[in-house]
Amino acid sequence: MNDMFGEVVFSYTSKQAVEDGILFDILQVNPEWEKGIFRYITTNLMATCRLMISISQTC
Repeated sequence: MNDMFGEVVFSYTSKQAVEDGILFDILQVNPEWEKGIFRYITTNLMATCRLMISISQTC
């Protein structure tokens, strides 16, 4: 990849994004989801999911 795009100037890993509170590791909810196609969602999406679950439980 370095040949195509040049030298990497900055990299930001998923681990760093989790530590910064940007991404949420969904394996914390269900470890079996490790078999899925993705492992992280944004914390905004996680908050929306929690809200939708709480609303549906009150109906």
